[in-house]
Amino acid sequence: MGEEHQPDTRSTTWRDWLLLGGVLALSILGVLLGLRWFAPQLLGVPTDLQLVQTSETVPPFYEGVFRRDDIASRDYLLKDPRTVVRAHPLFPESRALGPNDILGFRNRDIPNVADVVVIGDSQTYGNNARLEENWPSRLQQSLNDKQARVYSMATGGWGGIQYLDMFDNATLFQPGVVVVAFYSGNDALEAFRTAYGVDQWKVLRLDPSLSTSDLPKIEFPAPPSSYWTVEFEAGNKQIFTPELRLGANQDIPAVNTGYRILEEVARQIANGAARSHIPLVLTVIPTKELVYARKVEQAGLQAPLEYQALINRESQSLSKLAEAFKAMPGATYVDVLGAMQAAAMASQPLYFPDPDGHPAHTGYAVIAQALAPAVDALLPPPPHGMVSVRELDGKTRVYWADAEGKRLVVRRDTLADNGWETGAIPTVHARALARLPYRGYFTDVDPSRYGPKSVR
Repeated sequence: MGEEHQPDTRSTTWRDWLLLGGVLALSILGVLLGLRWFAPQLLGVPTDLQLVQTSETVPPFYEGVFRRDDIASRDYLLKDPRTVVRAHPLFPESRALGPNDILGFRNRDIPNVADVVVIGDSQTYGNNARLEENWPSRLQQSLNDKQARVYSMATGGWGGIQYLDMFDNATLFQPGVVVVAFYSGNDALEAFRTAYGVDQWKVLRLDPSLSTSDLPKIEFPAPPSSYWTVEFEAGNKQIFTPELRLGANQDIPAVNTGYRILEEVARQIANGAARSHIPLVLTVIPTKELVYARKVEQAGLQAPLEYQALINRESQSLSKLAEAFKAMPGATYVDVLGAMQAAAMASQPLYFPDPDGHPAHTGYAVIAQALAPAVDALLPPPPHGMVSVRELDGKTRVYWADAEGKRLVVRRDTLADNGWETGAIPTVHARALARLPYRGYFTDVDPSRYGPKSVR
């Protein structure tokens, strides 16, 4: 046999090194490109000079906020792929609607920080009343002693799933309290419709055997033939639509699952509030029919069978929902139904004499009065005196805070001269000072006015 041919490994080694060098070069280039895109400051590129291309990941901000088609639309409710509907931004003020801010919520302006954020549907938006007469505005008036600002994030046509979606946005206002108001008139049906009709919320399809085809067929608005008109006293006539309300409260799988979804979204909201250390208030606004149920019974009226069925069914569903809310850690439940039923026993009507299910200004006032004590108890008083706060830049500063605003203490001698010890100055969250106007530096020395004893 002849000699075996030995392969030349020198050329193979050279090719391997060349390939390895190419891979390393590409890897380094990839790392540098990644740093330039995600952390340009590490390469000495100022972040304010970094260009961001239009994409689904980073959508153009102003084009989304100032959408001319939305503002020019003749429709009050606009379609939305996430929330199903949203309200017309910058909608003008009228007797029963508006003004809407640029986000479509009913407020005269958008604060940087809100003491209270309320979330709900048209019962919270305040259909049928001027802005100052809806219950969020009435609630703010009730909290005048604490100079609290209430911001409303309510839209007609929303239900529990939209409340959950908006809660995450509400936390950006650093609220001291969040109030979520459910509505037993149609929230269960709206929750079912959204969960089973929008893929983004399919995780809330609690019964896989159901679909949107299981939604009941409900005629809206209710035909006049279905009205039940009652005149309790002179000037207190009410028109009820029990068939319409029963359609959204009947004992069928879609409605029952809808109420289960409401419990689940409330539980998720409560968990989110606990993680964010935000006190949460939950309530359920009842239908007009249930509000007047005690008065109907007291008057000895023979109610239609549909009305009787609605009262039984809604009472059971609302009671079960309330018990679930009460059991949620960190949440405070407020009984609005009891307050409204008690107020309905008087002669002053809480609703207009028409088939509309939204309260009049008198009804909204009752809702606010019922909620005010619970919200007030959860809100801390406005800061007064020397306070220490850790600000966005990570530094801790001391301010003198009072009703006129906040003043920055720049010299520690000023604290000592007024009788303050650094360790005795209370620490507050930055949100506590955020709404106070900045009034400059604090240099006053007068222990009788600015010392520790002056704020006790």
